[in-house]
Order: sequence, then C-alpha cells, then structure tokens
Amino acid sequence: DAEQTRKAEELDKRFDDVQRQVTSLDHSLKLESKNNKASMAALKAWLEDRFQEFHKSVVDPMNEQFQKMNARCDQLQGNIDKLAKKQAEDLKVTRGSIKDSHAELNQKIDDFKRKFEEAMEGISENRKKVELQLLEQERKLLNQLKEEKASREKS
Repeated sequence: DAEQTRKAEELDKRFDDVQRQVTSLDHSLKLESKNNKASMAALKAWLEDRFQEFHKSVVDPMNEQFQKMNARCDQLQGNIDKLAKKQAEDLKVTRGSIKDSHAELNQKIDDFKRKFEEAMEGISENRKKVELQLLEQERKLLNQLKEEKASREKS
C-alpha cells in the first residue's frame, strides 16, 4: 500500500507539475497573443502613417498634376475645335472663291473666244475684200494693158 501511495503522490506531483506547465504555457500564450496584438496594432499604425505620408507626398501631387494636365488638354481641345471650325469656314469661303474665280475665268475665256472669232471673221472678210480689190485692180490693169496694146497696134 505504501508503494501505491508513493506512486499516487508521485502521479499527483506530476499532475501538479503538468498543470503548472499548462497554466504557465497558457499564461505565455496569452502574453504572446497580447504582444502580437500590440505588435500588429503598432505595425498597422505605422503602415497607416506611411500610407498617409505616401498619399500626401506622391498621390496628391500626382492628382494635382493630372487635374492640371486634364485642364490643359480641355483647353487644347477647345483650341483644336475652334481651329477646325475656322478651317471648315475658310475651306467653304475658299471653295466659293474658287468657284467664283472659275466662273469669272470661264466668262473671260468665252469673251476672248467670241472676240477672237469676231476678229477672225473680220480678218476673213477683210481678206475677201482685199482679194476682191486685188482682182478688181488686176482686171483694171489687164483692161488697161489691153487698151494700151490695142492703141499701140492702131498707131
């Protein structure tokens, strides 16, 4: 019986040791968990600070630059639209001017052709008159020569 009592005491002692170790381990795990939570909170706070600094130093200036660039692009697009409208108007005016100049040039060409044809007709009529006058003078000269020849033959 003494041996069983000693074994029971030894087992009680081991059980108490294991229970103390479990309690100690549980306490260590709770402390570790608390430390981990504190470390995670500190890490989270640090990361949030870095993110805010990054946002202020990089993202905000980039957004300002993008806004300025977008405003400039809008301004340039407005200028492009104005120029395109002016170019379309100028093209319309130029085409109208070309049509007017074309019509005017065609009118001048038609007038020139008509005057040229009139001049050619006048030249042709003058040529005919000159030819008729030359024929007339030739006949007169022939008649005169015949008369002179006849008068020489009579004399």
